[in-house]
Amino acid sequence: MNKTNLKNRQLNRHLLSMFAMNGLLIAGCSTAPQAPTPAPAPTAPQTPATPQVPPAAAPAAAMPAPTLAPVAKASVAPPATQPVKALQGTVLRISPESAQRILAGKQTSTTRKGIRALPIGPATLLSGSTQIPIEITHLTHVKFADLSDADARTGGMASAADLRDSLLKFNPDLKETDDMTVIHFRLMK
Repeated sequence: MNKTNLKNRQLNRHLLSMFAMNGLLIAGCSTAPQAPTPAPAPTAPQTPATPQVPPAAAPAAAMPAPTLAPVAKASVAPPATQPVKALQGTVLRISPESAQRILAGKQTSTTRKGIRALPIGPATLLSGSTQIPIEITHLTHVKFADLSDADARTGGMASAADLRDSLLKFNPDLKETDDMTVIHFRLMK
């Protein structure tokens, strides 16, 4: 194993330990986080801002495990666009109105600008703090001008014109020739 791969693995272990210390989940991580190793008692006063750097020429087996100083949870918080709670599969943001229609059983699709290659299977619809577990069943791709009344009905709207008007509120720059993805789903119980 070359030095670059070794350093990357050590960095990954270090990051996993940091996330584990702060109770954060890492999506797709199959490695169980390990408790950080306690720091050895310092022989001379050290400043917390000075990281301990192993000598560059030391062999890989002799390198000490990274030590972590306690970190306040707020300083390692994930970006505001990602909730801390682990969500299942793909996450799609929806409006509060859509969330109400979906929970009432009146909406079984959502439409997005562009051609989206989303995986079929478990996903989560997210509206504020409301999380709705779904299973994406299939996708259809259509031009904005070609959205049909059937697309509108599965989207909880009365007509294609209503669906296009609703989409224009979120994407005012939509053109008739723009590609759209209709994401069909069913609620998971």
